[in-house]
Amino acid sequence: MKRVALCLSFGAAVAVGGCNGSGFTYGSYRDSRFDYTHVWLAATDGPVPVQVKGNPLPVQPAQFADGLVAAMQEKNFPPKLRFTTAAPEKRRYAYRVIMAFGDLPVGTNDLCKTPDAPIAPAPQGRVDAKAFFCYGDLILTYAAGSLGGVTSPQDPRFERFITQLVLELFPLGDSPRMADD
Repeated sequence: MKRVALCLSFGAAVAVGGCNGSGFTYGSYRDSRFDYTHVWLAATDGPVPVQVKGNPLPVQPAQFADGLVAAMQEKNFPPKLRFTTAAPEKRRYAYRVIMAFGDLPVGTNDLCKTPDAPIAPAPQGRVDAKAFFCYGDLILTYAAGSLGGVTSPQDPRFERFITQLVLELFPLGDSPRMADD
């Protein structure tokens, strides 16, 4: 019964979220080697490099990347991560984030290994995001989501959407489990 109630409440939340244009995350992945120690180590090494692929909004690419990184800053659970699109300085650890906006080619689901894979633009008016937290070419975590009706990275709906993605990308603790599992 708890599962039915959870499914119904999730369906209602998605429907309401879709109506108000707030966006939603629809997929995530956590490698079995991921634990929150990776986030602590990434935080000790200065701002985490972010590679931005694609630009779903009608603004200049640099303006979009700057707005995206501003929306990502310190949105995860402590220790709060800082992000940068600047070329990374020499780092002790090979952590990075890849934020892809658009459609990945069929068979390309790991941009940590293939960061130069082409991205097809999403339909106009929609932000389709795929976020990867990488250590070298290993995907540690992944999150995906979609949002419609925004035209600027400063739109509060875009900022809330990016916060959702960041929280999914840097999950705290174990995956939630149902009490009757």
